[in-house]
This record gives sequence, C-alpha cells and structure tokens, in this order.
Amino acid sequence: MSMNDDRTSQLSQLMQAAQIDSFKQLCDRAQISTRALTKLRQGELAKLRYEQINSLAQSLQISVHDLVAVFGKQNADLAAISSSQGEKQASQPQALKIKQTEQMVAAQRELVSQIERLNRQIFDLKTEYIHLQAQQAQQESALRSRFEQEIIQKLESFWLQWPTAAHAAQQNEKMPARNLVPLLRPVENLLKGWDIEAIGQVGAELEFDPHWHQAMSGEAIALGTTVVVRYVGYRRGEALLYRARVDLKT
Repeated sequence: MSMNDDRTSQLSQLMQAAQIDSFKQLCDRAQISTRALTKLRQGELAKLRYEQINSLAQSLQISVHDLVAVFGKQNADLAAISSSQGEKQASQPQALKIKQTEQMVAAQRELVSQIERLNRQIFDLKTEYIHLQAQQAQQESALRSRFEQEIIQKLESFWLQWPTAAHAAQQNEKMPARNLVPLLRPVENLLKGWDIEAIGQVGAELEFDPHWHQAMSGEAIALGTTVVVRYVGYRRGEALLYRARVDLKT
C-alpha cells in the first residue's frame, strides 16, 4: 500500500468524530470484516459492496457521497457505487414481485386447505345427522312396538273372550250386549292398524293346523281334521300371538 493510497489518517479523524475508539469497534458497528476495512484504508472503496459502504457511512455518521469523496477514487468509485446501487434498486421490484407471488400461492394453498377441512366437517355432520335420524327411528320403532305389546297383553282376556261373547249376542236378539257390538268397531280397527289379524271366526269350520290352532279338549287332533272355532286367535304377519281354540266338529 503506497502512502498516496493510505486513508488511515482520514478514517481516524472520522472515527474520533463519531466516538469510535478502534478499528475493531468500527467493524463491529458497521458489521463488516477487517479485510473490508483494510480495503477502505487502502482507498479501494470500489471493491466494497454497496451495503458495506452504506453501513460504514452510517457508522461514521456521514453520507455515502462524503465517504466516497474521502476514501474513493472520485468519479470512478462514484460510478461503480452508483452502478451497484442501481442494480440493487433494479433487483428490488423483481424480488418484491417474487415474494408477492409466493405469498399469493401460500394464501391460495391455505384457502384450499380450509375448504377441504370445511368439507370434511360438513361430511362428518351429515353422517352424524343420518346416524341420529336412524337411531331416532329405531328408538321410535322400539317404543311403538313396546307400547303395542303392552296394550296387547293388558287386553289379552278381552280380545280372546269378546269375539265369542259377541257371536253369542248376535245369535240371541234378547241379549242386551247385542247393542254393544257396533261400539267395539274402533277396537277392531286398532287391531287392523297394528297389522293384527284374527285366526278364524267364532263358529267357523276349518282344517286343523297345530301351528295356528289349539284343541280345547287337550286331545291330539290330526292335521287337516275339520274343527270348529270356539275362541278366535290372533297373528301378526307370520308371528303367532294367540292360537285359536277349536273343537272337533260334531
């Protein structure tokens, strides 16, 4: 380094004015290396990056222009620094555009992710709703069946005895109960509404079937034997509720 290129004395004066005690302190404050500081002292300012020059100027509390005037080779360094600064400024819009694009893509991905989560939540809610509907329907069906079964059990004696009594009343005009028969039509309609069917009619003749019929005498009756219904039985579809009680035809 020639004496003509040495800028150490000028740097020391600026450091003293900025209350910087050592070259190391200047490097720390400007966040530059000792090699970069050596280039500054040698008058090789053009070899420094613009960020380093700007940081040195701020640390020494002078403008970039003044720093170049003291440590640079005047016009050549000014042109180099201006070119470096111009390239940096020119690259900033492009970098900003790239950053904005990346942010937009990230925002779109987040929106898609939110929509997918929302769709999953909607699907889960629909599934739960369908499950609750099915569960409610099962509960209603179970409650209805239980209610009907309790009614059937409580009215068992009436349903089994009444058809026989009604048949006898209809056969005898002098019996007062004959006038009550039409009043029991709602009960018969209730049975139909529950899909409960009578097995035979009182006084009807039919072929004996042990699945649907029961002999009143307790004696064994052969399948297909003609019998007479004494007490009506009941069935619900193919399910047997009460067998019809029958006698052999005499």
